[in-house]
Amino acid sequence: MFYCLTTLKEFTMLKNKKTYYQLILDKFGSMHDCVNTTTTKSTESIIKEFSDYTLNNEIENIRQLLDINGEFEIQDENKNSIEVKKDAFIDWYQKKLEATTVTSVDLDQCIGCSFGKSIIILNQGKFPREIKHNSERSKTGLMLNTNEGKINEIKFCFAFLKTENKYQIEIDRAKKNNKGN
Repeated sequence: MFYCLTTLKEFTMLKNKKTYYQLILDKFGSMHDCVNTTTTKSTESIIKEFSDYTLNNEIENIRQLLDINGEFEIQDENKNSIEVKKDAFIDWYQKKLEATTVTSVDLDQCIGCSFGKSIIILNQGKFPREIKHNSERSKTGLMLNTNEGKINEIKFCFAFLKTENKYQIEIDRAKKNNKGN
């Protein structure tokens, strides 16, 4: 069994307690080995960073969060969803950020293909994906999957736990009916 403190702060707080320090030394031979182990960022903290960087249009920081071997969903020039590598995603996302100011970030959960996974909804689901046809859902979220502290996959998500997501045709009909009254 290997037990180690998760942060240097925890180590600093406890290093003066000889019994604890002695326990680590007795079990592992060196506190250095314990302090030098790394912890990876949680998915939640990575989602928060991605959200903050998006709000502040910090594309280089977003680039640093992405895994070089990851796969990321974007829309091509015909608004079809395709999977691309890191550099193509960054190019697409940067153009989107330059064209639209992101003013809101909401967190939700998927109730579709990846039930329970965290979803980021930007600008009430209107960013970054554009609706191709009115038969599609009106809002899109981003599902970020992580591995070893990096985002290795970004997928579009349309089924949310808390956020209503009607089909665009339903919204269009409601608007038409309201104009007629």
